Amino acid sequence: MSVGRRQAAKKNEQRTRKFEKLAQEILRMRGRRRTHVHVFLVGNQMLRDMKRKFLKKDARVVDVLAFEEPKNFPHPEEKEKCIGELYLNAAVVRKEPQHAVSLFIHGLLHLLGYRHGRPGDARVMTRQEGRLARTVFASRRMRPVIRAITER
Repeated sequence: MSVGRRQAAKKNEQRTRKFEKLAQEILRMRGRRRTHVHVFLVGNQMLRDMKRKFLKKDARVVDVLAFEEPKNFPHPEEKEKCIGELYLNAAVVRKEPQHAVSLFIHGLLHLLGYRHGRPGDARVMTRQEGRLARTVFASRRMRPVIRAITER
């Protein structure tokens, strides 16, 4: 593996940890203590394959996928409850980190039960995304995490 690829992989790993920290902070703000989310930064092709396989939909570019943890799925190795997995497009995170945070919030809301299939649901979810994004970007407590995610 080349030096450039190692550095990129290390940066992805650091951002993944920061996104997981951001998820914990958001969940804590929403009263969901001792809860976490697994975050993965992956390539567009993997996201496309996952969307096709699990959601039976196709898209040229996939920014984010969220998969809820099945109810009562055992995780004896974890002390906190996992609510699901978020997969973010690594290229979007790298090229548009501010937008990636918004996509992350969108995916996290899906894991919290929000949907946008019907017009009324879409309005509620969009409103929640806006509120949460304003709170996250304005929060002093989250500034270091946001800065670490969005620095290039």
